[in-house]
Amino acid sequence: MESTIYATLEQSIRDALSQAVSEKAHRRYLGIAHEQLSERLSELYGGAEVLLASSGTASLEIGLRALGIGEGDRVLLSAYDYPGNAWAIERVGARPVLVDTEATGWRLDQQRLIEAIERTPGCRALIASHVHGQTQDARQLLETCTRRGIALIEDCCQAIAARRDSRQVGTWGRFATLSFGGGKLLSAGRGGALLTTDPALMQRCKIAAGAGSGPYAMSELQARVVVAQLPWLPTILETCQQYFREFSAALTQSLAPHGLPVTIPYTSEPHPSFYQAGLHLPVTITVHDQHEASALLKAYRQHVIRDLRAAGIPVGPGFDGLHRRSHRRCDKPVPLIHSQARAEGTFVLHHELAIQGEWPAVAVGELMAHHFLGHATKEIRPLLGPSPS
Repeated sequence: MESTIYATLEQSIRDALSQAVSEKAHRRYLGIAHEQLSERLSELYGGAEVLLASSGTASLEIGLRALGIGEGDRVLLSAYDYPGNAWAIERVGARPVLVDTEATGWRLDQQRLIEAIERTPGCRALIASHVHGQTQDARQLLETCTRRGIALIEDCCQAIAARRDSRQVGTWGRFATLSFGGGKLLSAGRGGALLTTDPALMQRCKIAAGAGSGPYAMSELQARVVVAQLPWLPTILETCQQYFREFSAALTQSLAPHGLPVTIPYTSEPHPSFYQAGLHLPVTITVHDQHEASALLKAYRQHVIRDLRAAGIPVGPGFDGLHRRSHRRCDKPVPLIHSQARAEGTFVLHHELAIQGEWPAVAVGELMAHHFLGHATKEIRPLLGPSPS
């Protein structure tokens, strides 16, 4: 049965679409919803200027162009990241520089970041993505970037309205990106936004985006759908936070007696935002058995995901990881051991679990633990343990 918040969201969207059709808003490039969405996002992000776009990836490309990043430049990003960020770097003519993650989680490893910068001339920007309910240490990243003349860019496509260090995630860098695509917390199927507190940069972003009917624009219909959901964002956030806290506790308690480790980094976040809640089984991969171990882990994850999906749980793998890219397409100045482990061991749960209310959080945690244990064969168990340092 649908929860109140999910049913309320669906009705709000239906009402907005019905009104849009009656007003022929679907025939307009721009309209009142563009103004409303821009104003409300600006309020949410402390007065930032807002440029609505066709996607979060388009927003990133616009911002890179506005910063003057192009041919011959280098842009740093995590080797565990959404592949669209690497594509955006390539589309402006720059070259991705991959950085490893921390040993436990999806945040950038600060020491590896510094090493990558020192070993790679021409680094102009760093893309820091907040993913799976975990936020980057933006304060420290900003300090690192500022000292070296590098522009910090925050990818908040999975972390709308998340907070860290008593500050809104997305307000630390030169600009930030949001996404309303796919099944995000606020979704119109497609769409995104760029946020910045720099008026001069925003002016260059508008020039880079081109006219309102161009390929980077958000439609009036998409804007109406997002505006219809915005009033319920605080309730969505609170519902997801409570749900995934209960889920993580149940999963951990169910696995602990069996000695099967699990890492859930978002549990240390005070005010997370969940498009997808992530967890990963720590893996140990020796160099000599790397290919065999990777194949076993891949099969193990596929079996667990298959069985959970068959039960109706919206679970999936994380990102494939950029570590597999060839040196022809990117720079790899530091080892990417932890990023590979994240790519092979990450599971994500869609936030609709929380707002639909069909599955209690504790039941999902216990069911997931059951399948983790059921598929942990004698070949797999030795691979599940602390990640290499």
